[in-house]
Amino acid sequence: SVLSYGMPYRYYFENNATGAFTDAEIAKIKSTSLRDIILRNTGIKVLPQDIWHVNPDQPWPTPAAAAAAAGSNASGPPSGGQMVTLAGGRYGLGWRFLTEGGNEMVEFTVTVKGSGWVGLGVAASPSSFMTDADIIMARVGPDGSMQVEDMWATTFAPPTPDTALGCSNDVKLVSANRTSGGSTTVTFRRPLAATDPRCDRAIVKDASNVLIYAYNPDSDDIKKYHGSSNRGATTLTLSSSGASGPAVPAAAAEVVSSGASSSYRTMRTHGILMATAFCLLLPLAFLMIKLKNAAQVAGSSPALVQTLFYAHILCNATAVVLAAAALGLNFSRLKGLDYRQV
Repeated sequence: SVLSYGMPYRYYFENNATGAFTDAEIAKIKSTSLRDIILRNTGIKVLPQDIWHVNPDQPWPTPAAAAAAAGSNASGPPSGGQMVTLAGGRYGLGWRFLTEGGNEMVEFTVTVKGSGWVGLGVAASPSSFMTDADIIMARVGPDGSMQVEDMWATTFAPPTPDTALGCSNDVKLVSANRTSGGSTTVTFRRPLAATDPRCDRAIVKDASNVLIYAYNPDSDDIKKYHGSSNRGATTLTLSSSGASGPAVPAAAAEVVSSGASSSYRTMRTHGILMATAFCLLLPLAFLMIKLKNAAQVAGSSPALVQTLFYAHILCNATAVVLAAAALGLNFSRLKGLDYRQV
């Protein structure tokens, strides 16, 4: 963007002399990633933030697994409220309804195993996850400081505080603490209604709500990534009837990858077979025929020439078999694999 004689290129977007862009527009252009370009210019709504963080051996837990692990790491439900355990029992979510200042409110209590931040959000749909989600994030610092933020996420990236978007912070921190046993509990309230449609999503009492959740077990920096196994989504009926003790109501159905780990193992086997066929065996077959021709020209023994020729045929035949098997596996995995997590 700078010519050899040091003068800035006239049409470079950061050249303020042209007046083509404002400072805010230049900052937005500089922060735009390839992922942002894809989301803005295609019909794709869900795209992983970083596919290399996805661990195929750690799919979101099933309701049965969550129920089996319940109770070990989560505290009890709020007084007069209910509770479910998620993320294999590592994330406890309790709730109750109340009226404050004439407004209907919901009070959530989140307990996680770890000392980092916790997050809870209302998603636009079961398949949208963080895209256009209303998110609450909270933390307890090592010095006892507490923070809760009302935020909005437009994509799979750290959400933005509502106040930075021209909306109000509608979340009230009730209590927060970190225990010596290595768990964090945060209680906060928010209105049931969406105060501002630009930054809020309503929560419906005694009806189905699509919630997303995440936590970082180690860092209380809310900008730090939660990791591939410390997040999930659930379609949950927030019942107003009282309950005691941790439980997973029948209405709570976690959104999990339908193929689970078997489909991912199939996908990995497909990749290994294809890589072996095209990256190892076919190059070896090419090398064998080159060596065979060189041996013939050099007048080597017929036995060596024949051995190299047979090795060439064997490598080619094995590559074809492995590629065919990989192709078959590819078709067998299509039905069960959830490509939103790939």
